Order: sequence, then C-alpha cells, then structure tokens
Amino acid sequence: MNLHRISSLHQTKPLNKTRISKSVIWANIVIQAIFPLSIAFTPAVMAAETAVVSDEKQRSASQAEQSTANAATRLASILAEGDSTKQASSIARGTAASAGNEALQQWFNQFGSAKVQLNLDEKLSLKGSQLDVLLPLTDSPELLTFTQLGTRYIDDRVTLNFGLGQRHFFAQQMLGYNLFVDHDASYSHTRIGAGAEYGSDFINLAANGYVGVSGWKNSPDLDKYDEKVANGFDLRSEAYLPTLPQLGGKLIYEQYFGDEVGLFGVDNRQKNPIAVTMGVNYTPIPLFTVGVDHKMGRAGINDTRVNLGVNYAFGTPLAHQLDSDAVAIKRSLIGSRYNLVDRNNQIVMQYRQQNLVTLELPVRVNGAARQTMPLVANATAQQGIDRIEWQASALTLAGGKMTGSGNNWQITLPSYLSGGEGNNTYRISAIAYDTLGNASPVAYSDIVVDNHGVNTETSGLVATPEILPANASASSVIEFNIKDNAHQPITGIANELTFSLELVELPEELAKAKARSVPLKSVSHTLTEITESAPGLYQATLTSGSKPQLINITTQINGVPLADVRTKVTLIADESTATLQTSSLQIITNGSLADDTAANQIYAVVVDAYGNKLSGVPVNFTVGNNAKITKTTLSDKQGVATATITSAKADTYTVTAELNGVTQQIDVNFIPDAGTATLDGSDEYKLQWVTNGQVADGVSANKVQLTVIDKFGNTVPNVNVAFTTDSGAIISEVTPTDANGVATAKIISSQAKSYTVKATLNDKEQTVEINFIADTATAEITANNFTVEVDGQVAGSGTNQVQALVVDKKGNPVANMTVTFTATNGVTVKTASAKTDDNGKVTTDLSMTNVGGTVSTVTAAMSNSANVTSTQDKPVTFYPDFTKATLNTPANTYSGFNINSGFPTTGFKNTHFQLSPHGITDANSDYDWVSSNPNVSVSNTGAITLQDNPGGKVTITATWKQDSSKVFTYDFTLNYWISLIDSAELSWAQANTSCINAGMRLPTNSEVSAGQDVRGVGSLFGEWGNLSAYPSFPTFPTNQIIWTSIDTNDFHIDTGLTHSASNTTLSYMCVK
Repeated sequence: MNLHRISSLHQTKPLNKTRISKSVIWANIVIQAIFPLSIAFTPAVMAAETAVVSDEKQRSASQAEQSTANAATRLASILAEGDSTKQASSIARGTAASAGNEALQQWFNQFGSAKVQLNLDEKLSLKGSQLDVLLPLTDSPELLTFTQLGTRYIDDRVTLNFGLGQRHFFAQQMLGYNLFVDHDASYSHTRIGAGAEYGSDFINLAANGYVGVSGWKNSPDLDKYDEKVANGFDLRSEAYLPTLPQLGGKLIYEQYFGDEVGLFGVDNRQKNPIAVTMGVNYTPIPLFTVGVDHKMGRAGINDTRVNLGVNYAFGTPLAHQLDSDAVAIKRSLIGSRYNLVDRNNQIVMQYRQQNLVTLELPVRVNGAARQTMPLVANATAQQGIDRIEWQASALTLAGGKMTGSGNNWQITLPSYLSGGEGNNTYRISAIAYDTLGNASPVAYSDIVVDNHGVNTETSGLVATPEILPANASASSVIEFNIKDNAHQPITGIANELTFSLELVELPEELAKAKARSVPLKSVSHTLTEITESAPGLYQATLTSGSKPQLINITTQINGVPLADVRTKVTLIADESTATLQTSSLQIITNGSLADDTAANQIYAVVVDAYGNKLSGVPVNFTVGNNAKITKTTLSDKQGVATATITSAKADTYTVTAELNGVTQQIDVNFIPDAGTATLDGSDEYKLQWVTNGQVADGVSANKVQLTVIDKFGNTVPNVNVAFTTDSGAIISEVTPTDANGVATAKIISSQAKSYTVKATLNDKEQTVEINFIADTATAEITANNFTVEVDGQVAGSGTNQVQALVVDKKGNPVANMTVTFTATNGVTVKTASAKTDDNGKVTTDLSMTNVGGTVSTVTAAMSNSANVTSTQDKPVTFYPDFTKATLNTPANTYSGFNINSGFPTTGFKNTHFQLSPHGITDANSDYDWVSSNPNVSVSNTGAITLQDNPGGKVTITATWKQDSSKVFTYDFTLNYWISLIDSAELSWAQANTSCINAGMRLPTNSEVSAGQDVRGVGSLFGEWGNLSAYPSFPTFPTNQIIWTSIDTNDFHIDTGLTHSASNTTLSYMCVK
C-alpha cells in the first residue's frame, strides 16, 4: 500500500527548498513511527500497491501480531492529524478500504498475483482505485502462459485492461511477450498494446507499443475539443544492486505522437511529447519502501514524486517482514516470476480543437460561356457569420466575375477555351469568419465552362456568292450571324472567331476547261480578318485562288467548332492555254516482256495556265527504233493522255511527248521472257569454268558460269539456275543471272581431286569438269604421318624402314615435296633426300654396321611453299647381334671357346672368364649383368668370377639397357671343383690319403689336361690354361708339378703336361 506520495508538476522552476525540507522531515517521522509497528491503516493509506502471496502457515500467523499492528496504525493516524472528528471518519474509511484491499488481494493471490488499490473519498467514491491481477493459464518451470486483467477509475474514467502473454524461463533469464486491449469504458476509446519483457536476477526490462483503434470523440475534459487515443511506445527498466538488493533504480523512456498529446495532463498538451523518468528506491526490509521519481519532458515540463510505501503482507509473520535478508529473494528471477507486466495501463489521449465555423460550397458548378450562375455558400457559426473571403483570381483573369453577399452569390462564366474541360475549369476557394474572428477551413468549388452557349438553330453562316472562277481575283463575302440561347446576338467576340476552310477536289465536269494560253503561276485563295459589322453579325472576304476546288467553311470560337454551322464556296477552272504539266510524263506500265505483244504504257498531264487539268487536248508521242508506239492521243477528263509501246527486243527506249512545242521525255524498258528461259549449248553461252585448280582448303573457290536466254535470244536476268556437284565438294555460292543473263556458282572443297559440276534449268542440263589441288603452302609432316614401317632389325645385318606422308591442313596428300631424313647413333640413312610420290609418301631404309645395336632418333624434315618447315622424330631400334657373342679367359688369353661349348666344366676359387654378348667387350656396359648363383659373381663389364663351388647350373643374364625385352643368357654347369690345393710335398700315397680324408680325391690325368698346351673344354688346363696365373694356386716347390690320381703320374700346371715320372714327393690338389 502507498503510505504517502508527494508530487510536483512544474516548468523549469526548481522544487521549493522549504517544501522539500518539510517532505523529508515528515518522511522521517513516518518511517520512525511505522517501522516497529507495521502500520496497516492510516488516513494516508490510499492504496495497496504490493501483491501479497502467502502460504497456509503465513495465514495462520498470530492474531496478537495483527492486533498490535492495527492498534499501532490507528495510533499513528491520530498523532498525524489534528482534527479528531475528521480523523475518526478517515480511520473508518481507511479501515474499510484496507479491509477491502486485503480481502480482494488475498482472494486473487490464490490464483496468481494481484495488485489492489482501493480509495474512498469523503463521498465514499472509488476515484483513484485500481485493480490488476495476473492469472497463470499454464505453468511449467520453463514456460508460463498467463492472462492479466485490470480495471482502474482515474480522472473520472473507467479503464479496462485485458492481456495475454507468455514467459519463457531459462537458466538465468526470462524472455516474454504479451498483447493487451485497453478500453475506456466511460468514453468508448480503445487501443491495442504489444510488449516484450526480459528479466533476470536484479534486473527487469520491458518495451511496449500502443496503437489507438477508435476515432475522434467529443472531449469531456476540454470545452470545444475532440479527443482520441494517442499512439506511442515506452521502454522501461528496473535494476537492483546484487550486493545491496535493498537499493534499486528505474529508467523509463516514453513517446506519444500527435499535435496535442496530454502525456503530462490535459493542461500541458504537447506535439509528439517525450518523457524520461528516472527513479531510485530503497527497501531496507520487505515491509517498507521509499523512493523518488523524476519525470522530464520537452519545454521544461517536469514531474517529481516522492513515494513512501508500506508493503504489509497479511498472514506473513512480522519477523519475516522485518528481515532485511528477505529483500534479495524478491529481487531474484524466481521471486519475480508472477510479477505484473510493467506497462502504462492508463490510456494517453490527444486533443484537437473543434471547428467553430463551417463553410460548404458546391463541389462543381457547370454552365455555358458568359452565363450567370447562382453559387450558394452555406456558412454557419455559433457566434454568427461576419464575412466570407473569396479567392477567384483564375476565374476573373479569364473574364469571369463574382457578385453577391452573405450566402448568396452569382458567378458570370468566362468565354469557352479550346482544349476541353481541363482549360475551362477554374477552382475558387473561400474562408468564412465569425464575429469573433474564428475562421472556417478552406472550402473549394470547381467552376466549369461547358460550352459557348451558342444557339446553332438561330445562328447561321452564309457565303455570297457561292461559286467563283479560279482566277485569283474573284471574291465572296462570308457572314456569320451568331445568337445565344436567349436568341440575343452575341457581340464582341470577333477576336475569338475563326473561319476554318476545308479544301475538297471538284467533280470532273466542273474542273475541265478549254486550252488557251501559256501557263501562269499558281495562286492560293485568301481570307480577310473577321470583323463585327452589326451586333452579332461577323464578316470576312474570301478571294479565289487559281485552283478549281470546293471550300467547306465552318466556324470556331476559341478553336472549338460550332456544330451544324457551315457553308461552302466552289472554285471552278478558268480557261487558259493548254500545256504539258511540268514533269508530268510518267510511266503507267514498265518492264513488259519483249515479245512484240506485251506493252508498256506512259501518260502525260495537260493543264491550263494555273495548272488546272484540261481534257480533249491531242498530245504527240514518239519512240526510237525497234519499238512501236501509238503516236497521238487525247487527254481525258483528268487531263491525262496515254500511249502504249511494244518491242521484241529487250532494251531501254526513250519516249517523247510533245504539246504546243513543249516536249518531255521518259525511258521505258522491255525485259526478256523468264518463262521461256533456257540453257544454250553454244560456245558463247555454255557452262564453263572461270577459275580452276584452286587449293582444296575449304575456302578457295573454283568458279563456273553460263548464260541464260529466252526464246527470242534475249539474255534473261534474275533467273535461278540449279548447280550441283559430286560428293566431297560444296556449292558455296550461287548468283542468279545478272543483267547480262550470266549465272555463276562457286565451288569449294577440302579434298584435292576432280569434280563434275552440273547446271540445270527447265529440264536442260550442262556439265563441266573442275579440279582442286593440295595446298603446298600448308603442307606438313604430322606426328601421325611419320611412321616406322620396319623396326627391331638385328644390327649389322638387318634393315629398318621409315615412311613420311606429306599432307596439307585439310589432310590432302601433297606430291613432289622434298623430304630429308637424318638418323643418330651411327645409323645410316639409305636415301637422305627424296620427293613425295602422287600419294604424298616417301620412304627410306636404315642400317648400321655396329652389331651392338642402338635406339636411333630418325628425323624427317620438309619445307612447304610458304617456307614453313615441319620436322618429326621417330625412334628406330637395331637390336644387338647375340650370334656374335664370345668367351675368353683373360688370365691365359684364349678365344677359341664356342658360345655353345658349355664352358666351363671345371673350376677352382677365383677362376674367371670374360663374356661378350655381341662380341665387343668394350660395349659390355650397355647391359645390366646378373648371376643366378651367389658363388658366381659378374661385373658390369661381363667378367664372371667363380668365388666358390656353385654346386649346379649357373645362368648369367645380360639385359640390354636400351630395350629390356632383349636379354642375353649364358648357362654352364661344373663337373668338378678343385677344393684343396696344397703346396706341401708329400708322397703320392700321403697325398691320396689326405684327399680321401677330406672327402675328396686326386684328379685323373684327363681331368687336369688333354695334353701339353692343349686348350679346350673338359679339362682343367684345357679350360683355364696355366693354372699358376690364378692367385688360388701357390708356387709349388718342384717346378709347378703336382700328383694326379695315378701314383706314377704327375701334372705340370703351367704346361698341361702329364706323364709317368720318378718323383717321390710332390704337391697336390683334391677334386670334389
């Protein structure tokens, strides 16, 4: 409930210091009085503004606390007032109001949240009372859907509020929106409001918009004023300090729109007023709140209010209402869940002054020119009409005028102007004033001149005389007698009148005349200015021209024709000397067939001195050789004399017309008969080529032509001849026969060869041969046209072959083009330069003497007639000749081993031999070498070394590096292996035992040698020669002699000699 409110509405003046001091003193006294007593009812308690929501336990609070509070309240009331009688009455009203507040608030709070303010004045009226209640419709932790209802009785107006809204709750904040209908039940004003809300702990924001939906109504607050709802919006915010929730502030921005809006009350109306409200409040405990609001507007208007409030919650323990810690809960998001929507529930009005003076004019007044029309001005005023002021300058400047007084006026319309209603409409305006000087709104009326007001039945137009000779001197008087609808003459409009003349050709019988003299210059008719000869009688004089014709005359006023008011004057031809009209010799028919039957036709025009056409006059016509003409003809009614010409020869002829020594000429032509056009086989006319042997590039064209003639031998132009040709060629352009009957065709082709061209016309045919040649200027060897015909032959014996095909850009083979060939890597070109044959081809053979083979780059080059050189490269392969492969033992040179001999069959450590796949050892690096046995190594130069007993077949592979598909292989298998060589000298028996003990034996004579100095496959010496040349054999003590398997025989390792000897001890070796 509000305990006390101090408010001040002022302009620019600060608050009186004495008044502020008194307010602060009284506030201090009240605070000290109510703080311990929780006063609930005092005379100053005019409303309860705080909604009270309590549970069952709170409603069962002790009656002692209630009684104490009530008693304290009444005591404070008595102390606050001096008049005990008035105080008693005030206590009674306060008690009743508070009881009503409590009862209503407790009843509404069981449904939601309520705010009740009941005020009872001395007459027990409820003025200033308000009731608002928020009722949840659906309620969940995340969403609250509610309706808010309200009513208030303020400023003698009962206002009803109905709203719907939703609030969405999140972890730390709330977002809401709402829609309201506000209705002034006392004076039937209605507005729609829409709003949005945001809330969180210690802060609440709101934005609202207000739109009126009712119209202007008589205002009960201001005399002679209307009122209606003002549109506007406001932005509202409330915030509290989290560290001190008892202290809070608010900021409100409002703006409403209208010329006279009562945002600060009906006596302080402003245009589009703005208000900013700033306020602070302090709530030390839930029971008590004190605050100051300051509202500022335009033009220095301010409103300051001091609010002292007791927020007593019935049924809530007094200790809880005195607990300062409970204030924070009210400021939290949870505590404000059911708060009423923060908005302006009172409708703000705008005002306008009522019209005290009214003036009505007819929207439109119509009349004829110069007509006087009544104009009724309906003016009314509560204080009586003083005068009416008119604005009619456009009307008066046009010749109109206004007369009259009071509400009765007359308008005399001006003359009618051409251009329709837009040029004959005049807007006038008027303002009425009452005796107090109040003015009415401006009233308008459109004054429209419909027509001239001419009575065409009594008005007339006459020409005297109506027929004149066309001699440029005769005249006729044109009279116009004009009267209005009252049959009175219309005077003074000579400068507005015009006579319009319409010229019409005469009938033939009136226009003809006889021939007389030399032609004269043509003269036009003339018309004088119009003058008023008598009231309403206007005259002008028409003088004839030299041309016979009918002149229709009509009348116009200011450019507007008068219907049914017309007359006419006829000008007939004058007699004069006939002559040929200048440049009148013209062609009627031309371009007829030259068949001696079809005729061309020409005409000449005969006129008199003024150019008027004459009939019955003879005209002489002549024409050149090879044509026939009618020599003399008479002019017809139009003055036209015609002649016809025929001929059998297609040509152009000059025709001459002559009359009275005056001649004119014109050319006519006869054309061949295209209907009989045909092809003639004579040498002069037959189909033949004009250009031939063009390049087959798809652009250069051969050209053929022929001549078409008709049955009279005339060459025929503009005839389309059909041309066709063989496949591969295209007729690119065909022209019809020209003026000489010659038809041409152009043929293009991309193929170099001969074609037959055929021409066809009316079932007649002719043919001619043409040819296209290859384009030597674009001749070239392309990559695809340089080919290897024979490849992969054996070096030293085989022959490879390449071929070059020379073509132009269209792919045509080009003959007689010189092509040069070169080759790399020792390959020999048999024919280094040669010309292409008729098919554009040239070939050459390739060979090489080096049996090692190679991959050679062969180049074909050619320069065309445009000196553009084209070159192409192709790889050609000669494979090594493996039939030339050789074997050699470098330690004891011997090359007598055949590649298929199976060498070697014997061996010992570090024996080695040289293998050459194509017989040239220096070229062995051209191969990649591989041994199949790890005990046998091979170098990159083909040197094979036996490092240990291979124990089986060994394959040596040499892969040609330039072509891995070419592989040379060499296989060998050892029959025995010398595993032990001992230089110690032992008896044969000891040596034999040593070998046996080692799992081996002494070699036989045949195994070590086939004879002294005998080389060959099968024996140790035969395969390897002098064994002492190998590092595996030591120097033996006795002349390099060792034991064999026969106890009396020995073996000389350096010569291969084996024989029976008398040695007792020798060195030995063992065979495995």
